[in-house]
Amino acid sequence: MPLPSNKVIAVVIPTFKRKACVDTLCSQLLAQVLQSVKLEIIVVVDGKTDGTWELLADKYPCVHKIAGNGNWWFTRSVNEGFKYADKQLAPDFGLILNDDLEVEPNYIQTLYEALLSVDSENSIMGSATLTTGNPQKVYFAGTRKIIRWRFKSINYVPFFSDYDAASFTGIRPSESLPGRGTLVPFTILKALNYLDEVFVQYASDDDFCLRALKKGFKVFISLDARVYSHIDLTGVGASYIKYPFKVFLKSLFNPYSSLHLGTALRMVLRHGDKRVLPLGIAIAVAGKFKAYFFNKKHF
Repeated sequence: MPLPSNKVIAVVIPTFKRKACVDTLCSQLLAQVLQSVKLEIIVVVDGKTDGTWELLADKYPCVHKIAGNGNWWFTRSVNEGFKYADKQLAPDFGLILNDDLEVEPNYIQTLYEALLSVDSENSIMGSATLTTGNPQKVYFAGTRKIIRWRFKSINYVPFFSDYDAASFTGIRPSESLPGRGTLVPFTILKALNYLDEVFVQYASDDDFCLRALKKGFKVFISLDARVYSHIDLTGVGASYIKYPFKVFLKSLFNPYSSLHLGTALRMVLRHGDKRVLPLGIAIAVAGKFKAYFFNKKHF
């Protein structure tokens, strides 16, 4: 069956002081082997202080550039990129890519064909995440379910499981997706009014998927469309990185941290089981401390 022709994917990459990462990712995206699809790459540079803007202008003139004021963070940067694409590029799909990722030459085509294999007009397709380096580990392969009363995600594959290429294939439903390779029809992006900027840095991607599911859209992940993450570049909050307890406590009240209590409470209030909200909120708070003290994985 022939593929639909002349489809445009707007790839939005939010970045802040990661010039080398952006260089690598842009070069890999421009080397993609594509059929019946065109890429428009948009890099949102939130604060022009490290030479990323100049790199793009000199080395990648075909890449669209948007300048943030240094305080856009992830969610607004993504939204500004998509709004620019909507006005200037008439895209059919939007793709969110973190700036610290690497991709193989067939990545976009594989992800695109995965979306076409399902109800493509009403579905979102995510990418599996593997770690860079050797040996490769599975970082994310989809959320099998979310236990709503305690708002706990149950993943198909635990973090840092061994990667077995022979069995790592196929498409499966997922209740949440990170911003590491999420392909969305532009009709869905606009129907949901993009990502919710009340979540300034973390959780807006998961919230987007949960809102999509509530609206009757479908969410999937393709294990064949893989991105490779430099996990050592992640911020405070990851359970596999050791950091001082004082830093942990401060991060609980920092809206730009993945550990921010306000973000966790907002997600529970919006998407948790409202019949047991007080218990859900208490568990969400306790979970932050449990992760710090008991779930350490030093990778």
